[in-house]
Amino acid sequence: MFVFIAGVVLGAVPQYLKLILLASSDGISLTSLALMNISNMTAILNIFILHFEQIRSCVQAPSQSGFSFDSCQASLLTFYYTLVYTLLWFPLYPLAAHFCSDHKTEICGMTRSGKQHGQAGLAA
Repeated sequence: MFVFIAGVVLGAVPQYLKLILLASSDGISLTSLALMNISNMTAILNIFILHFEQIRSCVQAPSQSGFSFDSCQASLLTFYYTLVYTLLWFPLYPLAAHFCSDHKTEICGMTRSGKQHGQAGLAA
């Protein structure tokens, strides 16, 4: 389980370093980050709904469900992996929106700076 979680963390670190060290979000698509966040949130919800009975059995007292918390960890790996992935990548959109350029662009008929477009997307 540690290997999967470490892989997710190592995949996110370069994006955070690029944004923070360069103080620029050039080359990072806010649209793709927003869609990825929506996808991740719905994936968490999907996994939680599909595995709800299993999660409940693992959390309940062992005498009631017959499962111990330790015996459930391997089967909940997908839930943990998706949760960590979502929690790591979710803050990347606001960070990228903060470091957007002040160059004016037109998107959907609205002319604003990249930072203003990013903040509008964050509010939506």
